[in-house]
Amino acid sequence: MIQTTDQYLKFRDWNIFLRRKTHPDARVKILYCMGATYHTNAYFDLPINGFSAMDYLANAGFDVYCYDMLGMGQSEKPQGDDSRLENFDTRDGLSLVERVYDYISSDGQQPHVIGYSWGSIVTLMLANKRAIPSLSLLGARYPTPELVAEDLSLESISKIYPYSVDPGFYRVA
Repeated sequence: MIQTTDQYLKFRDWNIFLRRKTHPDARVKILYCMGATYHTNAYFDLPINGFSAMDYLANAGFDVYCYDMLGMGQSEKPQGDDSRLENFDTRDGLSLVERVYDYISSDGQQPHVIGYSWGSIVTLMLANKRAIPSLSLLGARYPTPELVAEDLSLESISKIYPYSVDPGFYRVA
């Protein structure tokens, strides 16, 4: 039987939505990281014929997590005039995935990581900083082989993929 737990984690002053699906016999953790402009549940926990990818993995004995990026899905949607959004970029996305990763790893068991779209960029950056068990990149935007060979630093990837939040995006009509 799958157990689902929804909760919120603090990231700076914002609440980030985190979902966990697990089986009582779960033995390995997995963290899904979505792209910048959509919520994770719509991809990884979307039931098709009553069953999602998270359900499948939980039934197979995995402890599966996904979170919604700032402003997406059930995570907090900052107001458009929030000055903290002016410089929210790929580095902040990395800080967010680090916050979630550290929380999930707090019992000493590190999760395997799956990054999708822009999430593949921040999880690649995470893998460059941490010794994660494994990393899968889906729908990844890869830098050129020359750049990877030259420099896989936070600074170089942030220059190539400078995701920036448009404060108007969060305005509520």
